[in-house]
Amino acid sequence: MARSEIPAAFFSPPTLPEAARPPEWVLMDKLGYIAKRENATTAWGISNFGDLVEVSFCLADPPVISYMCVHLPGNVGHVNSGFGSIPTVVAAAGAFVLLELSLCFGCHGGPYYASFGFGRAGPRLRL
Repeated sequence: MARSEIPAAFFSPPTLPEAARPPEWVLMDKLGYIAKRENATTAWGISNFGDLVEVSFCLADPPVISYMCVHLPGNVGHVNSGFGSIPTVVAAAGAFVLLELSLCFGCHGGPYYASFGFGRAGPRLRL
């Protein structure tokens, strides 16, 4: 799916209600958003081609749906470019999430499978 084919709604995530504390568990949307939403869950990784990728999770108490946001900080002036398709949650278990990211940087691209985990040292992203 080319950038022009990604529906505009995936570039504007909804605002979630403020939580007093991180939820014990969440209902996670399978499809993510292409947006910068830096928070305590934000982690950064570098693709095989040296491109910086930022992933954040916007979490809410159920029954509100939580979601992820993916941002490419290196695309200065083109905040929403560089994606071949909508970021997707492939699987999740406990504090770990497997993501599929189709990134298009010039002639190289994905899909990339990235693992995201929450730990004592904070969030971690591996591409």
